Amino acid sequence: MPLQAESIGAGSTCRSSTKMRPPANATSKNRSPSVASNNSRITPGSNCSSHGPRSTTKAESSKSGSPKATADRRPTPSNCPTAAPTSSTPGCSPPSSNSSPVRTSTCRPPISWVSNVPGAAIGATTRPSPASEETYTHPNTEMTMPENNAPLITTRPVSRRSALRTLITSSGLALALPAMPHAGSTEDPKPRFIFFSKPFQALSFEELAQKAAEIGYDGIEFPVRPGGHIEPAAVADQLPVAVETFRKHGLALPLITTGINRVSQAQQTEQVLRTAAGLGITHFRMAYYKYDLNKPIPAQLDAIRPMLKDLIALGTELGIKPLYQNHSGSDYVGAPVWDLYELLKDYTPNQIGIAYDIGHALIEGTHSWEIQFQLLKSYIDTPYIKAPTWQSDRNRFGWAPLGQGIIPNKYYQLLKTHKIPGPTSIHVEYIETSGPASHPTYWQALTQDLNTIKTKI
Repeated sequence: MPLQAESIGAGSTCRSSTKMRPPANATSKNRSPSVASNNSRITPGSNCSSHGPRSTTKAESSKSGSPKATADRRPTPSNCPTAAPTSSTPGCSPPSSNSSPVRTSTCRPPISWVSNVPGAAIGATTRPSPASEETYTHPNTEMTMPENNAPLITTRPVSRRSALRTLITSSGLALALPAMPHAGSTEDPKPRFIFFSKPFQALSFEELAQKAAEIGYDGIEFPVRPGGHIEPAAVADQLPVAVETFRKHGLALPLITTGINRVSQAQQTEQVLRTAAGLGITHFRMAYYKYDLNKPIPAQLDAIRPMLKDLIALGTELGIKPLYQNHSGSDYVGAPVWDLYELLKDYTPNQIGIAYDIGHALIEGTHSWEIQFQLLKSYIDTPYIKAPTWQSDRNRFGWAPLGQGIIPNKYYQLLKTHKIPGPTSIHVEYIETSGPASHPTYWQALTQDLNTIKTKI
Protein backbone atom coordinates (compact mmCIF):
# COMPACT_ATOMS: atom_id res chain seq x y z
CA MET A 1 0.00 0.00 0.00
CA PRO A 2 1.54 3.34 -0.92
CA LEU A 3 2.29 5.88 1.77
CA GLN A 4 -0.63 8.27 2.10
CA ALA A 5 -0.90 11.52 3.96
CA GLU A 6 -3.89 13.71 4.77
CA SER A 7 -3.31 17.41 5.27
CA ILE A 8 -5.98 18.56 7.69
CA GLY A 9 -6.35 22.17 8.74
CA ALA A 10 -7.01 23.04 12.36
CA GLY A 11 -10.67 22.83 13.25
CA SER A 12 -11.61 20.54 10.36
CA THR A 13 -12.90 17.00 10.54
CA CYS A 14 -10.80 13.81 10.34
CA ARG A 15 -11.63 10.92 8.02
CA SER A 16 -12.73 8.87 11.04
CA SER A 17 -15.44 11.51 11.81
CA THR A 18 -13.60 12.41 15.00
CA LYS A 19 -13.65 16.18 15.46
CA MET A 20 -10.65 18.13 16.61
CA ARG A 21 -10.79 20.83 19.21
CA PRO A 22 -10.79 24.33 17.68
CA PRO A 23 -8.12 26.90 18.45
CA ALA A 24 -8.10 28.48 21.89
CA ASN A 25 -9.28 31.86 20.64
CA ALA A 26 -12.52 30.47 19.20
CA THR A 27 -15.83 31.39 20.83
CA SER A 28 -17.86 28.82 22.69
CA LYS A 29 -20.67 28.74 20.17
CA ASN A 30 -18.21 27.66 17.51
CA ARG A 31 -16.81 24.87 19.60
CA SER A 32 -17.65 21.28 18.72
CA PRO A 33 -17.45 18.51 21.31
CA SER A 34 -14.36 16.35 20.94
CA VAL A 35 -15.64 12.81 20.96
CA ALA A 36 -13.17 9.96 21.31
CA SER A 37 -14.27 6.79 19.61
CA ASN A 38 -12.84 3.42 20.46
CA ASN A 39 -13.46 2.43 16.87
CA SER A 40 -11.63 5.40 15.39
CA ARG A 41 -8.31 4.50 13.89
CA ILE A 42 -6.87 7.95 14.51
CA THR A 43 -7.96 10.07 17.47
CA PRO A 44 -6.90 13.69 17.89
CA GLY A 45 -4.67 14.19 20.88
CA SER A 46 -4.84 10.52 21.84
CA ASN A 47 -2.11 8.05 22.65
CA CYS A 48 -1.54 8.36 26.38
CA SER A 49 -1.47 12.12 26.69
CA SER A 50 -2.49 12.98 30.22
CA HIS A 51 -2.96 16.65 29.39
CA GLY A 52 -4.77 16.41 26.06
CA PRO A 53 -7.99 18.12 24.99
CA ARG A 54 -11.06 17.04 26.93
CA SER A 55 -14.72 16.67 26.03
CA THR A 56 -17.03 19.48 27.10
CA THR A 57 -20.75 20.13 27.10
CA LYS A 58 -22.75 23.32 27.10
CA ALA A 59 -23.71 22.74 30.72
CA GLU A 60 -20.06 22.71 31.66
CA SER A 61 -19.29 26.02 29.94
CA SER A 62 -19.09 29.26 31.88
CA LYS A 63 -21.27 32.24 31.08
CA SER A 64 -18.33 33.87 29.43
CA GLY A 65 -18.13 31.05 26.95
CA SER A 66 -14.97 29.41 28.31
CA PRO A 67 -15.42 25.63 28.69
CA LYS A 68 -14.48 23.95 31.93
CA ALA A 69 -12.22 20.95 31.79
CA THR A 70 -13.91 17.64 32.61
CA ALA A 71 -12.62 14.12 32.93
CA ASP A 72 -10.66 12.95 29.94
CA ARG A 73 -12.88 10.51 28.08
CA ARG A 74 -10.19 9.26 25.75
CA PRO A 75 -8.96 5.67 26.23
CA THR A 76 -5.40 5.26 27.44
CA PRO A 77 -3.34 2.64 25.59
CA SER A 78 -2.16 -0.13 27.87
CA ASN A 79 1.50 0.45 27.10
CA CYS A 80 1.48 4.10 28.16
CA PRO A 81 1.76 5.66 31.63
CA THR A 82 -1.42 6.97 33.22
CA ALA A 83 0.36 9.87 34.84
CA ALA A 84 1.91 12.73 32.97
CA PRO A 85 4.95 11.42 31.12
CA THR A 86 8.35 12.54 32.21
CA SER A 87 11.70 12.69 30.52
CA SER A 88 12.49 9.33 32.08
CA THR A 89 9.56 7.60 30.39
CA PRO A 90 10.91 5.81 27.28
CA GLY A 91 9.44 7.25 24.10
CA CYS A 92 7.50 9.97 25.95
CA SER A 93 7.96 13.70 26.32
CA PRO A 94 6.31 16.03 28.85
CA PRO A 95 4.22 18.94 27.61
CA SER A 96 6.09 22.14 26.95
CA SER A 97 5.63 24.83 29.59
CA ASN A 98 4.78 27.43 26.98
CA SER A 99 2.43 25.28 24.94
CA SER A 100 -1.22 26.14 24.47
CA PRO A 101 -3.94 24.07 26.22
CA VAL A 102 -4.60 22.34 22.93
CA ARG A 103 -1.08 20.92 22.67
CA THR A 104 -0.59 17.45 24.06
CA SER A 105 2.30 15.49 25.38
CA THR A 106 2.94 12.36 23.42
CA CYS A 107 4.02 8.83 24.08
CA ARG A 108 5.42 7.23 20.97
CA PRO A 109 6.04 3.50 21.25
CA PRO A 110 9.11 2.27 19.37
CA ILE A 111 8.66 1.82 15.64
CA SER A 112 9.24 -1.72 14.44
CA TRP A 113 9.40 -3.55 11.16
CA VAL A 114 6.75 -6.22 11.57
CA SER A 115 6.83 -9.20 9.26
CA ASN A 116 4.08 -11.70 8.61
CA VAL A 117 6.67 -14.42 8.14
CA PRO A 118 5.82 -17.24 10.61
CA GLY A 119 8.02 -17.03 13.65
CA ALA A 120 9.40 -13.59 12.84
CA ALA A 121 9.77 -11.39 15.90
CA ILE A 122 9.21 -7.67 16.07
CA GLY A 123 12.42 -5.90 15.26
CA ALA A 124 13.99 -9.07 13.87
CA THR A 125 16.66 -8.51 11.24
CA THR A 126 15.63 -11.61 9.28
CA ARG A 127 14.16 -10.60 5.95
CA PRO A 128 11.07 -12.34 4.58
CA SER A 129 11.06 -14.47 1.50
CA PRO A 130 10.24 -12.72 -1.79
CA ALA A 131 6.70 -14.08 -1.67
CA SER A 132 5.94 -12.51 1.70
CA GLU A 133 5.11 -8.91 2.44
CA GLU A 134 6.45 -6.75 5.23
CA THR A 135 4.30 -4.00 6.63
CA TYR A 136 5.52 -0.90 8.38
CA THR A 137 3.26 -0.31 11.38
CA HIS A 138 3.13 1.93 14.38
CA PRO A 139 1.54 0.26 17.44
CA ASN A 140 -0.54 3.36 18.22
CA THR A 141 -1.01 5.78 15.38
CA GLU A 142 -1.47 9.25 16.85
CA MET A 143 -2.48 12.67 15.71
CA THR A 144 -1.97 15.91 17.67
CA MET A 145 -2.98 19.47 16.98
CA PRO A 146 -0.18 21.42 15.30
CA GLU A 147 0.97 24.84 16.33
CA ASN A 148 0.03 27.93 14.32
CA ASN A 149 -2.66 26.04 12.41
CA ALA A 150 -0.03 24.14 10.43
CA PRO A 151 -1.25 21.23 8.27
CA LEU A 152 -1.73 18.04 10.22
CA ILE A 153 -0.31 14.83 8.82
CA THR A 154 -1.71 11.43 9.60
CA THR A 155 -0.22 8.13 8.54
CA ARG A 156 -1.57 4.77 7.53
CA PRO A 157 0.17 1.40 7.49
CA VAL A 158 2.27 1.08 4.34
CA SER A 159 4.43 -1.59 2.84
CA ARG A 160 8.12 -1.31 3.54
CA ARG A 161 9.03 -0.90 -0.10
CA SER A 162 6.37 1.76 -0.62
CA ALA A 163 7.80 3.69 2.30
CA LEU A 164 11.30 3.44 0.81
CA ARG A 165 10.05 4.55 -2.61
CA THR A 166 8.63 7.69 -1.03
CA LEU A 167 11.60 8.37 1.21
CA ILE A 168 14.29 8.12 -1.44
CA THR A 169 12.63 10.71 -3.65
CA SER A 170 11.76 13.16 -0.87
CA SER A 171 13.84 16.32 -1.08
CA GLY A 172 16.11 16.61 1.90
CA LEU A 173 15.85 12.94 2.80
CA ALA A 174 17.31 11.76 -0.48
CA LEU A 175 20.39 13.90 -0.03
CA ALA A 176 21.03 12.42 3.39
CA LEU A 177 20.38 8.80 2.48
CA PRO A 178 23.62 6.84 2.36
CA ALA A 179 24.27 3.53 0.69
CA MET A 180 22.97 0.71 2.85
CA PRO A 181 25.44 -2.17 3.16
CA HIS A 182 23.95 -5.59 3.77
CA ALA A 183 23.99 -6.47 7.44
CA GLY A 184 26.44 -9.23 8.18
CA SER A 185 28.00 -9.28 4.72
CA THR A 186 31.73 -9.20 4.10
CA GLU A 187 32.51 -7.00 1.14
CA ASP A 188 35.64 -7.49 -0.94
CA PRO A 189 38.54 -5.07 -0.66
CA LYS A 190 38.07 -2.34 -3.24
CA PRO A 191 39.42 -3.64 -6.56
CA ARG A 192 41.04 -1.35 -9.08
CA PHE A 193 40.80 -3.26 -12.37
CA ILE A 194 38.19 -5.85 -13.29
CA PHE A 195 37.05 -7.30 -16.62
CA PHE A 196 33.79 -8.47 -18.12
CA SER A 197 33.94 -12.27 -18.26
CA LYS A 198 31.26 -12.82 -20.93
CA PRO A 199 33.68 -14.51 -23.40
CA PHE A 200 34.52 -17.22 -20.84
CA GLN A 201 31.12 -18.61 -19.93
CA ALA A 202 32.18 -22.08 -21.09
CA LEU A 203 34.83 -22.21 -18.34
CA SER A 204 34.29 -23.50 -14.83
CA PHE A 205 34.46 -21.00 -11.98
CA GLU A 206 37.82 -22.47 -10.97
CA GLU A 207 39.32 -22.19 -14.47
CA LEU A 208 38.11 -18.61 -14.83
CA ALA A 209 39.43 -17.59 -11.42
CA GLN A 210 42.83 -19.18 -11.90
CA LYS A 211 43.48 -17.45 -15.21
CA ALA A 212 42.12 -14.06 -14.12
CA ALA A 213 44.37 -14.05 -11.06
CA GLU A 214 47.32 -15.22 -13.12
CA ILE A 215 47.22 -12.28 -15.54
CA GLY A 216 46.87 -9.73 -12.75
CA TYR A 217 43.24 -8.61 -12.48
CA ASP A 218 41.73 -7.61 -9.13
CA GLY A 219 38.24 -8.90 -9.82
CA ILE A 220 35.56 -9.89 -12.28
CA GLU A 221 32.37 -8.38 -13.67
CA PHE A 222 30.26 -11.49 -13.84
CA PRO A 223 27.14 -12.17 -15.98
CA VAL A 224 24.15 -13.42 -13.97
CA ARG A 225 21.33 -13.18 -16.50
CA PRO A 226 19.45 -15.24 -19.06
CA GLY A 227 22.13 -16.81 -21.25
CA GLY A 228 24.84 -15.74 -18.80
CA HIS A 229 27.40 -17.71 -16.82
CA ILE A 230 24.70 -18.21 -14.17
CA GLU A 231 21.02 -18.30 -15.03
CA PRO A 232 18.68 -16.40 -12.67
CA ALA A 233 16.89 -19.61 -11.70
CA ALA A 234 20.19 -21.10 -10.47
CA VAL A 235 21.49 -18.04 -8.64
CA ALA A 236 20.81 -19.32 -5.12
CA ASP A 237 22.83 -22.49 -5.74
CA GLN A 238 25.60 -21.33 -8.06
CA LEU A 239 26.42 -17.74 -7.15
CA PRO A 240 27.72 -18.59 -3.64
CA VAL A 241 30.04 -21.18 -5.21
CA ALA A 242 31.33 -18.65 -7.75
CA VAL A 243 31.95 -16.01 -5.08
CA GLU A 244 33.79 -18.48 -2.84
CA THR A 245 35.93 -19.67 -5.75
CA PHE A 246 36.88 -16.16 -6.86
CA ARG A 247 37.74 -15.04 -3.34
CA LYS A 248 39.86 -18.13 -2.82
CA HIS A 249 42.03 -16.82 -5.66
CA GLY A 250 42.10 -13.27 -4.29
CA LEU A 251 39.54 -11.93 -6.77
CA ALA A 252 36.72 -9.56 -5.91
CA LEU A 253 33.21 -9.80 -7.34
CA PRO A 254 31.89 -6.25 -6.85
CA LEU A 255 29.56 -6.22 -9.85
CA ILE A 256 27.22 -8.61 -11.60
CA THR A 257 25.64 -7.96 -14.97
CA THR A 258 21.93 -8.79 -14.92
CA GLY A 259 18.87 -8.88 -17.12
CA ILE A 260 17.00 -6.75 -14.58
CA ASN A 261 15.43 -3.37 -15.27
CA ARG A 262 12.32 -3.58 -13.08
CA VAL A 263 10.96 -5.40 -10.06
CA SER A 264 9.15 -8.43 -11.43
CA GLN A 265 8.72 -12.15 -10.95
CA ALA A 266 9.52 -12.68 -14.63
CA GLN A 267 13.00 -11.21 -14.15
CA GLN A 268 13.35 -12.88 -10.72
CA THR A 269 14.50 -9.50 -9.50
CA GLU A 270 14.33 -10.01 -5.78
CA GLN A 271 15.78 -13.52 -5.80
CA VAL A 272 18.83 -12.43 -7.80
CA LEU A 273 19.50 -9.20 -5.92
CA ARG A 274 18.84 -10.60 -2.45
CA THR A 275 21.24 -13.48 -3.09
CA ALA A 276 23.92 -11.18 -4.51
CA ALA A 277 23.63 -8.64 -1.69
CA GLY A 278 23.81 -11.41 0.89
CA LEU A 279 27.15 -12.47 -0.58
CA GLY A 280 28.60 -8.97 -0.30
CA ILE A 281 28.16 -8.01 -3.97
CA THR A 282 27.57 -4.27 -3.91
CA HIS A 283 26.56 -3.38 -7.49
CA PHE A 284 24.53 -4.77 -10.39
CA ARG A 285 24.40 -3.57 -13.95
CA MET A 286 20.86 -3.15 -15.19
CA ALA A 287 19.35 -4.32 -18.45
CA TYR A 288 18.60 -1.56 -20.94
CA TYR A 289 15.37 0.25 -21.60
CA LYS A 290 14.57 0.80 -25.27
CA TYR A 291 12.49 3.33 -27.15
CA ASP A 292 9.65 2.73 -29.55
CA LEU A 293 10.54 5.34 -32.16
CA ASN A 294 6.91 5.50 -33.29
CA LYS A 295 5.84 6.96 -29.94
CA PRO A 296 6.65 10.26 -28.20
CA ILE A 297 9.95 10.10 -26.32
CA PRO A 298 8.91 12.17 -23.24
CA ALA A 299 5.95 9.90 -22.57
CA GLN A 300 8.20 6.85 -22.73
CA LEU A 301 10.60 8.38 -20.21
CA ASP A 302 7.66 9.03 -17.92
CA ALA A 303 6.66 5.38 -18.23
CA ILE A 304 10.17 4.30 -17.19
CA ARG A 305 10.26 6.44 -14.04
CA PRO A 306 8.03 4.27 -11.80
CA MET A 307 9.88 1.09 -12.82
CA LEU A 308 13.19 2.71 -12.00
CA LYS A 309 11.83 4.06 -8.72
CA ASP A 310 10.74 0.60 -7.57
CA LEU A 311 14.09 -0.92 -8.53
CA ILE A 312 16.06 1.75 -6.67
CA ALA A 313 13.87 1.22 -3.60
CA LEU A 314 14.56 -2.51 -3.63
CA GLY A 315 18.28 -1.97 -4.15
CA THR A 316 18.36 0.50 -1.26
CA GLU A 317 16.54 -1.98 0.97
CA LEU A 318 18.90 -4.83 0.14
CA GLY A 319 22.12 -2.80 0.00
CA ILE A 320 23.00 -3.33 -3.67
CA LYS A 321 23.33 -0.39 -6.04
CA PRO A 322 21.99 -0.38 -9.62
CA LEU A 323 24.21 0.84 -12.44
CA TYR A 324 22.99 1.80 -15.89
CA GLN A 325 25.34 1.64 -18.89
CA ASN A 326 25.12 4.22 -21.65
CA HIS A 327 25.01 2.24 -24.89
CA SER A 328 25.11 3.53 -28.45
CA GLY A 329 22.31 2.65 -30.84
CA SER A 330 19.21 4.03 -32.50
CA ASP A 331 16.74 2.96 -29.80
CA TYR A 332 18.73 2.67 -26.55
CA VAL A 333 17.57 4.75 -23.62
CA GLY A 334 20.75 6.49 -22.46
CA ALA A 335 22.45 6.56 -25.86
CA PRO A 336 22.26 10.38 -26.10
CA VAL A 337 23.05 10.62 -22.35
CA TRP A 338 20.77 13.64 -21.80
CA ASP A 339 17.79 11.33 -21.37
CA LEU A 340 19.69 9.26 -18.83
CA TYR A 341 20.37 12.37 -16.79
CA GLU A 342 16.66 13.21 -16.85
CA LEU A 343 15.88 9.81 -15.33
CA LEU A 344 18.56 9.95 -12.63
CA LYS A 345 18.55 13.57 -11.51
CA ASP A 346 15.93 12.99 -8.80
CA TYR A 347 18.21 10.49 -7.04
CA THR A 348 21.57 10.71 -5.34
CA PRO A 349 24.71 8.92 -6.56
CA ASN A 350 24.41 6.69 -3.48
CA GLN A 351 21.13 5.32 -4.82
CA ILE A 352 21.97 4.72 -8.47
CA GLY A 353 25.05 5.13 -10.63
CA ILE A 354 26.27 4.91 -14.19
CA ALA A 355 28.62 2.40 -15.74
CA TYR A 356 29.99 5.11 -18.01
CA ASP A 357 31.13 3.58 -21.28
CA ILE A 358 33.52 5.97 -23.00
CA GLY A 359 33.51 3.83 -26.15
CA HIS A 360 29.76 4.15 -26.66
CA ALA A 361 29.87 7.80 -25.58
CA LEU A 362 32.43 8.53 -28.30
CA ILE A 363 30.38 6.76 -30.95
CA GLU A 364 27.31 8.87 -30.12
CA GLY A 365 29.22 12.09 -29.44
CA THR A 366 32.70 12.04 -30.92
CA HIS A 367 33.14 15.75 -30.25
CA SER A 368 30.64 16.27 -27.43
CA TRP A 369 31.63 13.40 -25.14
CA GLU A 370 33.12 15.76 -22.55
CA ILE A 371 29.79 17.58 -22.19
CA GLN A 372 28.23 14.21 -21.46
CA PHE A 373 30.93 13.40 -18.94
CA GLN A 374 30.52 16.72 -17.12
CA LEU A 375 26.76 16.27 -17.01
CA LEU A 376 26.93 12.80 -15.49
CA LYS A 377 30.22 12.85 -13.59
CA SER A 378 28.66 12.76 -10.11
CA TYR A 379 26.80 9.56 -11.07
CA ILE A 380 29.72 7.78 -12.73
CA ASP A 381 30.53 4.82 -10.52
CA THR A 382 32.30 2.27 -12.71
CA PRO A 383 34.07 3.37 -15.91
CA TYR A 384 33.79 0.89 -18.77
CA ILE A 385 36.85 0.99 -21.00
CA LYS A 386 36.86 -0.07 -24.63
CA ALA A 387 38.27 1.84 -27.56
CA PRO A 388 36.17 2.61 -30.64
CA THR A 389 37.74 2.98 -34.04
CA TRP A 390 36.45 3.85 -37.50
CA GLN A 391 36.40 0.87 -39.87
CA SER A 392 36.59 2.49 -43.28
CA ASP A 393 36.19 -0.80 -45.13
CA ARG A 394 32.84 -1.32 -43.38
CA ASN A 395 31.88 2.35 -43.15
CA ARG A 396 31.04 1.99 -39.48
CA PHE A 397 32.51 2.12 -36.00
CA GLY A 398 34.20 -0.94 -34.57
CA TRP A 399 36.54 -1.71 -31.67
CA ALA A 400 40.29 -1.77 -31.19
CA PRO A 401 42.81 -2.62 -28.46
CA LEU A 402 43.37 0.11 -25.88
CA GLY A 403 45.96 2.55 -27.18
CA GLN A 404 44.93 1.99 -30.80
CA GLY A 405 41.42 3.44 -30.75
CA ILE A 406 40.20 7.01 -30.43
CA ILE A 407 39.90 7.44 -26.65
CA PRO A 408 41.39 10.90 -25.98
CA ASN A 409 44.07 11.17 -23.32
CA LYS A 410 41.97 13.89 -21.71
CA TYR A 411 39.43 11.25 -20.71
CA TYR A 412 42.01 9.40 -18.64
CA GLN A 413 43.02 12.70 -17.05
CA LEU A 414 39.39 13.37 -16.11
CA LEU A 415 39.12 9.95 -14.48
CA LYS A 416 42.12 10.74 -12.31
CA THR A 417 40.96 14.27 -11.51
CA HIS A 418 37.44 13.30 -10.47
CA LYS A 419 38.46 10.17 -8.55
CA ILE A 420 35.66 7.93 -9.78
CA PRO A 421 34.75 5.62 -6.86
CA GLY A 422 34.29 2.25 -8.54
CA PRO A 423 36.71 -0.11 -10.27
CA THR A 424 37.58 0.26 -13.93
CA SER A 425 36.04 -2.54 -16.00
CA ILE A 426 37.76 -3.57 -19.24
CA HIS A 427 35.57 -4.94 -22.03
CA VAL A 428 37.19 -6.71 -24.97
CA GLU A 429 34.91 -6.33 -28.00
CA TYR A 430 37.41 -6.38 -30.85
CA ILE A 431 37.82 -10.17 -31.11
CA GLU A 432 35.12 -11.39 -33.44
CA THR A 433 35.34 -15.09 -32.71
CA SER A 434 33.86 -16.85 -29.73
CA GLY A 435 33.94 -20.19 -27.97
CA PRO A 436 36.74 -22.09 -26.22
CA ALA A 437 39.03 -21.91 -29.27
CA SER A 438 39.16 -18.12 -28.92
CA HIS A 439 40.03 -18.10 -25.22
CA PRO A 440 43.82 -17.80 -25.64
CA THR A 441 43.30 -14.77 -27.88
CA TYR A 442 40.97 -13.17 -25.34
CA TRP A 443 43.38 -13.75 -22.45
CA GLN A 444 46.18 -12.19 -24.46
CA ALA A 445 43.99 -9.19 -25.28
CA LEU A 446 42.95 -8.74 -21.65
CA THR A 447 46.57 -8.86 -20.55
CA GLN A 448 47.57 -6.26 -23.13
CA ASP A 449 44.66 -3.94 -22.28
CA LEU A 450 45.39 -4.22 -18.55
CA ASN A 451 49.01 -3.22 -19.08
CA THR A 452 47.88 -0.28 -21.24
CA ILE A 453 45.28 1.06 -18.82
CA LYS A 454 47.77 0.95 -15.96
CA THR A 455 49.87 3.47 -17.84
CA LYS A 456 46.87 5.79 -18.29
CA ILE A 457 45.23 6.00 -14.85
